[in-house]
Amino acid sequence: MIGKVSCKNCASLDKKRKEVKPDIGGRYYYGCLVQGTIHRPIESDQELERQSCNEWEASDGQKRENGSMAEEFEQELQVLHSRWEQIYKYGGQDFNGPDGFELNLLRERIISVKRQITRCLREQDYPSSYQLETPSMVDNRYMAQRQEILAAALKSLQIYEANTNYQWLTQRITQLSEKERNRSGIHYALGYVKQLENAIEQKDYVLMRGHESPDYYVELLNECRGKVNQLLEERENLKVVPARKKPDKNIGEQPQIPGQIDIFSFLAS
Repeated sequence: MIGKVSCKNCASLDKKRKEVKPDIGGRYYYGCLVQGTIHRPIESDQELERQSCNEWEASDGQKRENGSMAEEFEQELQVLHSRWEQIYKYGGQDFNGPDGFELNLLRERIISVKRQITRCLREQDYPSSYQLETPSMVDNRYMAQRQEILAAALKSLQIYEANTNYQWLTQRITQLSEKERNRSGIHYALGYVKQLENAIEQKDYVLMRGHESPDYYVELLNECRGKVNQLLEERENLKVVPARKKPDKNIGEQPQIPGQIDIFSFLAS
């Protein structure tokens, strides 16, 4: 296996070209067939293990040892190519970005694996999938099956607008205070439907794809109605709470016995 990538096991290392630097304590450089020399001077060959660059390539001996890696590379490339074909024909499941962006990321991964193959294996050990043509770049805005996405979005919108919970919520939203709207999440529930309307109008296929199956949003409308009902019930309960009885002003005073003279009448006599 390739082990640690370093100048020590790089095919470009040229030990025949050794340049000693007396002014830095006798440290030295080795030659490099790509960069000219290794990046930093060293005191011993052991320090080669701590240097590498993006142009690293396994030495011939290391490539022979890496022959068993061909099967691993074969599987990885097959998976990447199959994934690319699947998304290109049928689209992906990413609701945050278009298919073209994901396809180009997969293309970069394919190129990266092929680069690893050339650096790690002898040509006779290359896996068969190495010969597969690298996919071309596509427009980042590319979306597969646009007509199917649009048809599903239109159907979902029709389901939302015909939903009794949706219709009920649109009638009740004006009866709620802003605090009640926030607590119930009614803005979000109705907002998703409005969002779909805008996506269809603006031909935003990424957002439309998120509504291919309406079940999640139908359940959201149902849950929101339950929360609004609960808030309305709480409001009604507050209205019927009996008012507190005002305390009797005479509480604490001793009742006067009939015929008894109070202290003020006694003093006045």
